[in-house]
Amino acid sequence: MPKPPANCIWSQNPDNLPIVDVVLESKFASRLQPHQCEGIIFLYKCLMGFQPYVALNESDAQITYGCILADEMGLGKTVQAIATIWLLIRQGPYGGRPVIQRCLIVTPGTLVQNWQKEFSKWLGREQLPVYCVDQNHSVKKYLTMSSDSPQVILMSYEMFLQHTSEIYEISDLDMVVCDEGHRLKNSNINTTMALCRLRTRRCILFTRTHYKRIQDGIGRRTIKHLSRKSSNS
Repeated sequence: MPKPPANCIWSQNPDNLPIVDVVLESKFASRLQPHQCEGIIFLYKCLMGFQPYVALNESDAQITYGCILADEMGLGKTVQAIATIWLLIRQGPYGGRPVIQRCLIVTPGTLVQNWQKEFSKWLGREQLPVYCVDQNHSVKKYLTMSSDSPQVILMSYEMFLQHTSEIYEISDLDMVVCDEGHRLKNSNINTTMALCRLRTRRCILFTRTHYKRIQDGIGRRTIKHLSRKSSNS
């Protein structure tokens, strides 16, 4: 992965920790297509704030970093997200300190099982357990678990709306992934407003929306709105 630029080292590394390499593990690097590896590098740079134009809310005390990945269906957005989450949970450029502690993934209900299968395929259940919120596994139950509770929480948008008050109690929720994020383009719908109240430092929005529509503002408005609210709440 790219090393931090000088301005990021100054602002993000107050403890003056040594700069170390962040490496995509061979379990991913040896099996992914070139465009997928490029996508992971893009996600990493954006989520770390290494690209100035993705540092949202620069006037706020806490900057939120985010990006949009708008690949067509079937190009591997899910595995790019999984590899990036694994990278940030395990590694970091400043003394090797992990970048994130906990990640929330919100996806349409029809895709929850696919996310579970992909995590199991690439990482197995033991390496990175995923807590899937459903009728039998509530957020309230997750909150009662010990400090070694799963670092990845997966749920549908419907479950997110049902459990918003409990979700706001989750500590160290450092990153949020919104799959099929084009459905959040209306900032007045309940799902978007609830997501906007999350306190998080990093946000990824996945969409199949054509790049031209993102340029026209749909994707930009969505992620800026999410990031602005998450850092100001």
